[in-house]
Amino acid sequence: MRTRGTLVSVFLMLGSLASISASGQAPESAIGGTRVEAIPLADRVSTSPDYGTTFTNLLSLGPCDATFRDPLLPAKAANCDMVQPTSTTAKGAIGFPVHLPTGALVVSIKTYFFDTDATTALTMDFFRTTNGGALQLIQALSPGIVSSGFTSSTTTLGSPFPIDNSNGTYAILASLTKTASTTMAIQKIEISYRLQVSPAPATATFADVPVGNPQHRFVEALYASGVTAGCGGGNFCPDQAVTRGQMAVFLSVALGLQFPN
Repeated sequence: MRTRGTLVSVFLMLGSLASISASGQAPESAIGGTRVEAIPLADRVSTSPDYGTTFTNLLSLGPCDATFRDPLLPAKAANCDMVQPTSTTAKGAIGFPVHLPTGALVVSIKTYFFDTDATTALTMDFFRTTNGGALQLIQALSPGIVSSGFTSSTTTLGSPFPIDNSNGTYAILASLTKTASTTMAIQKIEISYRLQVSPAPATATFADVPVGNPQHRFVEALYASGVTAGCGGGNFCPDQAVTRGQMAVFLSVALGLQFPN
């Protein structure tokens, strides 16, 4: 019998249930003594979904996502294939706005670029601009001197960086050079990130899931996300049985599931 409490555990395992073992077999799990069937292999999607805390998701930024920061430092992205400087006398200054959900943990940033300049390095950094207008460096991304043409560079953050959209905006800023015989260009930027469950609040919404309860953090996350309003009377009823119909409502609302038109 699934209870409202064990359903919380199901949410926590959504990411791991959608993974495929090295043997290619679909895993099975038992939660609170209840057997949970994994998604059939034939019904899985090949890309990481936008839910679960075990997946690493990708935000891909292309040349036409770039903004040009200074008309005196010109650049272009004519066919959205590469963004590159247009002047041989000034660097091309560009920025890539980064839009991720609050709480997302940035793990690494990979840049695909072209560089034939053996004397000057591509300059690129990950910044936050606070609500007060201060520019804060989060991570340097410059790959150093490279002159081999098309290549890529990956920077792994020492600690995953948590996004907080209430305290500013985020962007990757870059400067590229061009001479009569050399040039730099950026093809794509991939930001790897993971989602996480919000920390537990200092107070409890439901009397029967108090602060300190192992499920408190996760029940509060469901409530704050609008997935549940409890069972009435200020309680969540974590040990109350959940019908298949109720489970369908929980999962559909939590994942924002849609059906084809």
